[in-house]
Amino acid sequence: FLPGGHVKSGEKAKQALRRELKEELRLKIKNPEFIGAVENFYKKMKKQHHEINLVFYLRSAARDAVSKEGHIQFNWLDITLLPKTKILPIALKKNLLHWLKNKQTFWASQN
Repeated sequence: FLPGGHVKSGEKAKQALRRELKEELRLKIKNPEFIGAVENFYKKMKKQHHEINLVFYLRSAARDAVSKEGHIQFNWLDITLLPKTKILPIALKKNLLHWLKNKQTFWASQN
């Protein structure tokens, strides 16, 4: 999974991204670029869930950011390793790889 979280009521997506990255990694970002969205359906603890992942491209000088939340671990990944890395949902990984080649905004659904 990629860093992120829920958008609070009344909060814009980019504001939520900045807040979540600051909370999870103490990471400050500038100029995130929306690159696509992925719809995902999954089951957790026998309950059906439906989520929409808004995906942003961003740059950060930080290379040692460590999760500030005990239940989450993040790893920095060289972009060249993305094809061999497990990323869920599958539609997210597929579309990230496609975006890296053509820079076209995407919409995908995973079910």
